[in-house]
Amino acid sequence: MVPRKLRLRNFMAYRAMEQPIDFTGIHVACLTGVNGAGKSTLLDAMTWAVWGQSRAKSDDDLVALGENEMEVEFEFALAEELYRVLRKRSKPGVRRAGHSILELFVAAGEDGDTPNFVPITGNTLRETEAKLRGLLRLDYDTFVNSALLLQGRADEFTTKRADQRKQVLADVLGLGRYDRYADAAREQARQRDANQTAAVREIVSLEQQVSQRPEYQAELNAAQSASAAVDAVVSAHEQSVLTLAEAQRLRQERAALALAAQDRVHRAEADLQELHGQRALLTKRMQEASGLLAQREVLLTALQDHVEARAQEELLAVAAQRVLQLRTDQAHLESAVERARADLTKQEALLVREVSQYQALVAERPGLERAAGQAAERLGAVAPKLAALAGLRGKLAEAAQLVGSIQQSLAETKRQGTELRGRRDQLKESGAQGACPLCGTELGDHGVDRIVAEYGVELKRLGELYRERERLAAEAQAAQQAAQGEAATLEAAITRERAEAQTLHTTASNRLKEVEAAEPKLLEAGARLTALQSQLATGGFAAEAADALTEARQAIADLGYDEAEHRAVRERLRSLEGSVALAQRLSEAERAAAEAQQDLERVALALQRREAELADDQAGLERLQAELIAAPDMAVRLAAAQGELEDARRRANGLTGTIGRLQGELERCDRLQLLLDERRGLAKTWLTEKALYDELTLAFGRRGIQALLIETALPELEDETNALLGRMTDNRLTVKLETQRQARSTGATIETLDIRISDELGTRPYELYSGGEAFRINFALRIALSKLLARRAGAPLPTLIIDEGFGTQDVAGREKLVEAVNAVAEEFQCVLVITHVEELKDVFPARIEVTKGFNGSTATVVRA
Repeated sequence: MVPRKLRLRNFMAYRAMEQPIDFTGIHVACLTGVNGAGKSTLLDAMTWAVWGQSRAKSDDDLVALGENEMEVEFEFALAEELYRVLRKRSKPGVRRAGHSILELFVAAGEDGDTPNFVPITGNTLRETEAKLRGLLRLDYDTFVNSALLLQGRADEFTTKRADQRKQVLADVLGLGRYDRYADAAREQARQRDANQTAAVREIVSLEQQVSQRPEYQAELNAAQSASAAVDAVVSAHEQSVLTLAEAQRLRQERAALALAAQDRVHRAEADLQELHGQRALLTKRMQEASGLLAQREVLLTALQDHVEARAQEELLAVAAQRVLQLRTDQAHLESAVERARADLTKQEALLVREVSQYQALVAERPGLERAAGQAAERLGAVAPKLAALAGLRGKLAEAAQLVGSIQQSLAETKRQGTELRGRRDQLKESGAQGACPLCGTELGDHGVDRIVAEYGVELKRLGELYRERERLAAEAQAAQQAAQGEAATLEAAITRERAEAQTLHTTASNRLKEVEAAEPKLLEAGARLTALQSQLATGGFAAEAADALTEARQAIADLGYDEAEHRAVRERLRSLEGSVALAQRLSEAERAAAEAQQDLERVALALQRREAELADDQAGLERLQAELIAAPDMAVRLAAAQGELEDARRRANGLTGTIGRLQGELERCDRLQLLLDERRGLAKTWLTEKALYDELTLAFGRRGIQALLIETALPELEDETNALLGRMTDNRLTVKLETQRQARSTGATIETLDIRISDELGTRPYELYSGGEAFRINFALRIALSKLLARRAGAPLPTLIIDEGFGTQDVAGREKLVEAVNAVAEEFQCVLVITHVEELKDVFPARIEVTKGFNGSTATVVRA
């Protein structure tokens, strides 16, 4: 993957790029800028665009401060093809989740000098990322470990102890997956061992339970024999109970028949007693009817007198009702006439008061017109003061903007001073052993003093700048406060005067509108008052009610109703009511006499028939009582026989339960035997599988496949390192990687990974080298590891990015390193060197200058 163009928006310190960073035609270039300017951020942008990963823990940490979204567009060449990847990220909000977008394009021809990109984006973000990994044949970790020489990582392999270097090499080669395989195999073996142990415990338990089967079988045989004997006893008791129960049933039937016969005798005796009572009652009714029929003529005359008096009373009642209605109407009409008079009098009083109010309101017009004019003049005097207030507010806005800008500059200057002072103090405390606070490399006495001096000059400049900005801030704040006071005073005066004038004008205008509305109402109310007073004086009201009252009085006189006559007729009706009641009973008495005669004949026949039935029932009852005396009661013998039967059945049921339980135990033993056979086979399987996973654990472990892969990789790594180191040292230094050595005390062979360096003076351990030579060795080993890792991943390594090492070198060492980079560059299509050393800016044929200001970081490509 060779970078071609890079464009960032709101990515960390980079806000917006008018033009993308163009890497086209760059073979070797350096990324320069002060520490913290954003050089390494460009590398984070490349890896985040392609793999969605960077040094940050979260994608949202990459979004520039104060922004909610970011994007990176990255063009790169790969295997004669040109690709473009665009990745965007939106931070989560209060009501929305974070959202990421990934788009992939490939160039398909050109339009002039501009390539035509066509989309090859997948259906999902994961699908597009998988397509990118398939094109690059590298994941993020492999790319970082191969193409990037990051700050503090170049000497990670060499500075470890000899027994730890294999682990570093394993990490770089990505052998960690074999540790995961070994852990997985170890876990599977542990599970198989636990399963096999559990199976053995279960087998022991099952064998103990199955061994009880012969005991269960013997108990079952004995219970079945006892059950057969008890069944015979139950059958004999059941036959005895049936015989006794039948005899007892026949006796109970005779007893029931005797009770029924006795009940019929009692009912017949009761029926005879009732019939005798009915005959006596019917005889009494016939005597009463005969006495009433003897008064027939007298009662009929009284009935005729009652009919005539009833007709006369009905006529008088109609007249009385009519008179009552007319008197009620008369009272209502008299009340209506009085109410009409009272309403007119009340209206007259209201009109008099209304006319007085309107006259008083109309008299206010001249004074109200003068007050409205004065209020309008006061409102017009406010306009010049409003113009002056607007001018003061404009000055206030300008002053606030100036104060904010100066305070922001003060905060940034203070932050820069604090950061520089911390770095300077850290270097002073560390002394000659100090390391660069940015890249972590050793500086030495000369390097520490030089950087401390540079920090002192910069701190002095920042202090002077801070004091000047403080003075400007104080002046701006004083001017702002004065303008605020003047504006507040003027605004309060305008508000007060305008409110008072507006209130006076509104009050006068509203009152004038009321006066104008009252003038026509005054004329109308006066006319209505005159008409009403005339109506009261002439009595010209409620004419219909007065006429109706006269007619009601005349109708009452025409009826001629006499209340005393009406009372006499009612008294006569009451005196005749007793005779009328007896006369009405004459027809009933004739009918009752006939019916009583018929009922007497019916009762006589019933008495005769019921007496015969009673004689038959008494004879049957005597016969059944004699039979009951002859048959003995079998209840006691039957209860004893049933008790013996129940005892026998309980014994039989107990034996049946025992037989069922024992048969269940035998079936359970048979099932457990099958389960036992299955568990024995399973335990054997667990044991076999555990042995297999134990072997896999060893194979995937540090002494297995990993050791073999490291042993095969070391010669290749050694050859590649020596080839690179030869170019950087004119073949003066060579590296030898030794995996074994003899123990000094015992002479035994020890597994290790020692680095032996040979030069014109002989062969020495790596640990005896320092400064520039140590860096060259680190540099050669690290690049060799990168190339080895890329080849093993099956991907080319056309790009090398070096973010390390130049701050520790003296002038001669830096020149050698530049020569080393140029020598290595022949094997790469693009080499980018990141440094903050000012002297190296013009050493390489091209550079990318990174600067940081108030609006964020910017990057500029400078070509030779």
